[in-house]
Amino acid sequence: MRSRNGGNVFWGVILLVLAALIVLNQIGFFFITFRLWDIVLAVIGLKVLIDVFVKGKIANLPIALGFLFIVLRNQAVVPYVSTWTVATVAILSSVGLGFLFPRQRRWRMYHFGDGVSIGGFSSDSDEWSENKPSSSDEISTDNSPTVNVTFGSVSRYLYADALQSAHLSCTFGGMEIYFDQVQLNDNAATVYLDCKFGGIDLFVPRHWNVVEQVENIFGGTDVARRIEPLKEGAPTLTVVGDVSFGGVDIHYV
Repeated sequence: MRSRNGGNVFWGVILLVLAALIVLNQIGFFFITFRLWDIVLAVIGLKVLIDVFVKGKIANLPIALGFLFIVLRNQAVVPYVSTWTVATVAILSSVGLGFLFPRQRRWRMYHFGDGVSIGGFSSDSDEWSENKPSSSDEISTDNSPTVNVTFGSVSRYLYADALQSAHLSCTFGGMEIYFDQVQLNDNAATVYLDCKFGGIDLFVPRHWNVVEQVENIFGGTDVARRIEPLKEGAPTLTVVGDVSFGGVDIHYV
C-alpha cells in the first residue's frame, strides 16, 4: 500500500479549497468570473511552481509558467497566444532545462552580511553523478549506481551486495533495470527517478516490498499486482522521483 505523504495532504487541502472557490464563484462572490478550467489550471500551475523552489525541479518551471499564462490570458491580462503554442514552448523549454541542469537543485538563501540575503538555486550533494548514456546491455556492481539515457535505450543488470540507492534518468528513451541479483543495504534502498518523454521498467524480486512515491505530471507509474503476501521484515525498495510525459512500470520477477 502506498504510504500517505505530504503530497497527498497538499492535494487534499487544495481540492477542498477548490470546491469552496467553485461555490463562491457561482454565487457571485468574486468581481471576476472564473471558469472551472481556469481555477484547475491555476492550482496545478501553483503546485508545480512551489515544487520548483521547494524541491529544486528547475525543469518544471516552464510548465508552471505555461499553466499560469493560460489563466491570465483567459482573463485578458496578457496578450492572446494559442494554447498549442504555449504548450509547445513550455515542453521544449522544460526539456532544454532538463539537459542544462541534470542535477537536482534547491532554493536557498545566501547571506552576505550587513543584512543582505540573496536567494538562489544550489546543487544537492554529489549523489547525482554524471555517466555517459549507453545503448547496450551492461552489468553494474556499484552499490549506488547511476544510469542515464537520452535518445536511446539501455538495459542494466545490477549486481550489488549492499545496494543503498540508484539514480535513473531517462529522457526521450527507454530503460530496463533489473534488481533480481541485488542485496539491499540494511534491508532497504531508494531508487531516484527522473523520466521525461520516456519509459522506465524496473524488475524487482517478488518477495520485496515496493513503496512507490513518484510524482507524475502528464505521466503515470504502475506497480504490478502482488500475488503472494509479503513476509514480515521483507526488503523494502522505495521509488521516488518525477515522471513528465512518460511512464514507469514496476514488475515482480
